[in-house]
This record gives sequence, structure tokens and C-alpha cells, in this order.
Amino acid sequence: MTINEVCLKLLSKFIEVCDAHNLNWFVDSGTLLGCVRKGKMIPWDDDIDIIMPRKDYDLLHKYADEFELPFFFQTAETDKYFEIHAKLRLDGTACITKRDKDGSHHQGMALDIFVLDSVPDDQNELDAEIGFLRMIGRYSSMHNICEKEYLKHQTMDEALIYKAMNEVVADATNRNSNSKYVGNVMFCRYSDYKDVKFSREAYSSYFIKMFENIPVRVPIGYEEILEGWYGKDWRIERQAPTFHSALIDANRDYRQISLLEIEKFFE
Repeated sequence: MTINEVCLKLLSKFIEVCDAHNLNWFVDSGTLLGCVRKGKMIPWDDDIDIIMPRKDYDLLHKYADEFELPFFFQTAETDKYFEIHAKLRLDGTACITKRDKDGSHHQGMALDIFVLDSVPDDQNELDAEIGFLRMIGRYSSMHNICEKEYLKHQTMDEALIYKAMNEVVADATNRNSNSKYVGNVMFCRYSDYKDVKFSREAYSSYFIKMFENIPVRVPIGYEEILEGWYGKDWRIERQAPTFHSALIDANRDYRQISLLEIEKFFE
């Protein structure tokens, strides 16, 4: 299979489960960008991005067992893996990042599932929420790369941290259900994106657009959303910034790739 074919296979399975339970979702980030521009993946992309309202995202976790092998619904609660959002992985493929080269968890190609939460109108409340997420993020990162000597021999309960992060943000979402803005609050913990938020109206409805022959949900306020992520000139075709490089293989299982090959890739 090609990288695109794997991505579309993941997308089709995700839609199948969401449709079965009437869950709401939208294409997001690079997938939204490619869909709006030309109705297909942008050439340098290697995954699918989805965002779900908090209520639907939480419900999806309850149906995780419907993603049967070779699919795997990955969170810190289902795998020994810490990430701030859920992923849908495909066994028989590989997506290995530098921080994940130890092979202790599923590392197939992935569909990212982000969360759409309410952004508090009160800036102090938002700052406190983001501060908590940053603290947790720094703690987990130090464990992953052993930056701090005193943390090397401590045990991190990834599932507990994942649960705490989501409970804090979900509580804020419930309390601010009538706020002016929504956004990927989990992602706001990164300084470059701490002010990225969108009007509630932008995600109030959607229209269907074909994406590589698959009908997907495009949020009605896609122009506002794409400008928020990529700037006013988002319509201009150029490579968007990437956050990490990864060893991608659409035809080999991550368990078949040797540590030597992985280390050489990241030299």
C-alpha cells in the first residue's frame, strides 16, 4: 500500500465507527487544508487529522473495542504510550518517531483524534488551564527523555495523567459551554499556539466534501479555522511546518524494523 492508501483506510474505519454511534467529528489541520484546497491529501502529509467535540470524543473511548485488529485505538489507557490525544493506529505499518524508538507500544501509521473544547472567556481561567497542561506535559517529557536525574527511577502512570488532563479540560468545557470561543485547548499548551481559538459558530455545523473519494465533514467556519492555524495566506500552496520527523513505512510492521535502522534514520 501507499502512504495515502493507509491514511484513507484509517479514515474509513474511523468514520464507520462514528457513524454507527452517531458521533460528531470534523476534518482538521492538514487534512482540512488538503480537503479545502484540492479535495485530497497535501503531498507532504503522512497522517489524517480529526477533531471531535468533547462529548463525542469521550464517547468514542467507550467504543474502542470496535477498532479490531489490525486497527488499534491508542491512548495512555490502552497502551504504554503517553500522548495528549487519542490515535487510531494500523498494525502492519510503521510510524516511528525519535522519542518512541524503544518499541514498547503500537507504532503503526496513525490517524490523530483531537478534542474540541470550550475556551473560557475568563483569561485567568484559561491561563490556569494551560499552565496545568504544560506542567503535565513537561513532566511526561522529562520521563520520556530522562532530562532530570531524579526522575529516572520514578514510575509514571501514563493512564492516570491522561485521565487527569482530560478531566480538567472537560470540567472547564462543561462550565464554559456558553463561552464565545472553542478550540484544541490541549494543543494550546505549546507557546506558538496558546492564542489559537475559534468562534463557536465556526464549528456549529458542517458540509460534506469529497476527500480522496471519501465524504468527510468540513466545519462551516473552515476559513476562520485555517487562517488561525496557517495564517491569512493559507490558500497559497507551500509546505506547512511539521513538528517532528518520523520513519514511515506503509508496508512493514514497526516490529520488523531493527533498532539499528531506526537509530541510523535519526542520525
